[in-house]
Amino acid sequence: MIGSLFSGFDKSKTKANIKLSIQRMQLVRNKKLQYIDGAKRRIKDLLLQNKEEQARIQAENVVREEAYADGLDRLMSQCELLLARFQLVESEKHLSDDVKEMVLTLIWAAPRLGEDVKELIKVKEQFISRYGRKAIEEAMKVDDPQNEGRNIRIVHLLSYKRPTEQEVSNVLSSVAKQYNINWTDESLPLEVQGYVPSVPSADEVSGGASGEEGNVKAAVDGWNQSRPPPNTQTAGGVCTHCGHGMAKEAEPGLPPPPPPPYDQPCQHHCDPDPKQHVKGQIVPPTFSPSAPDLDETEGGSTTEDPPPLDELERRLAALRGGK
Repeated sequence: MIGSLFSGFDKSKTKANIKLSIQRMQLVRNKKLQYIDGAKRRIKDLLLQNKEEQARIQAENVVREEAYADGLDRLMSQCELLLARFQLVESEKHLSDDVKEMVLTLIWAAPRLGEDVKELIKVKEQFISRYGRKAIEEAMKVDDPQNEGRNIRIVHLLSYKRPTEQEVSNVLSSVAKQYNINWTDESLPLEVQGYVPSVPSADEVSGGASGEEGNVKAAVDGWNQSRPPPNTQTAGGVCTHCGHGMAKEAEPGLPPPPPPPYDQPCQHHCDPDPKQHVKGQIVPPTFSPSAPDLDETEGGSTTEDPPPLDELERRLAALRGGK
């Protein structure tokens, strides 16, 4: 009765073939992983012998086999999920959205794994009998996998394509790192290899700069030289007589203290005139109308000779007599 209703669909046979497909895919996947391990050892030997071209061929095979093994692993998960939801296949005549991705993915993968997993061919035939060939073709007629309801990741992994240069280089780099081999893929761009360009020194830049570039660099250097060095400011004020700075080293990271409010002798041993200074400020000299011009006294001395000793004694006696 079930066969007449569903055109030869046998649920028991379908479930059994799905379980056998899982076991078969597990065996195939283990063989692929063993091949990958052996290929990586061969790559190691080829790199040590500097046979990079042969190593690249082996690396391409590793990329394809790793993708194939990953695709089988994901396809097994799809089969297990389909078995868990198989009641929806039994109860609903039309393809349910809850099992659509698993069913269409298995139907798509069956011819691609036919040599390795022949049980999938039988599973595909059972689903065509269950839902009808026209319905299956209608669901898979679009070329874009995103619109077909299939698992995009599995379609990508199980689709044959040439590995990219980056994928091949990744395999070679992984093997070289695993076996501590000093190898760098020179065929890749420098930024991909991790190349860091060296920064030219100031002498190299100044030696090669010319024209406007040289003028700009000279201006920048002059500005840098005019700036005071950090944390080397002096404190203590300026000598009000000679103008020399009375240096006092400032502590790093602290602003210099303000100058003192009174005169201090500087380290240059100058002898300032106290009449010319009032609390650290320079007082301009006062001029008298009767004072001679500088031009008149330029040729001679502006100071008088001391009086003779007799004159001093006479003046002293006059002072005593006045008392």
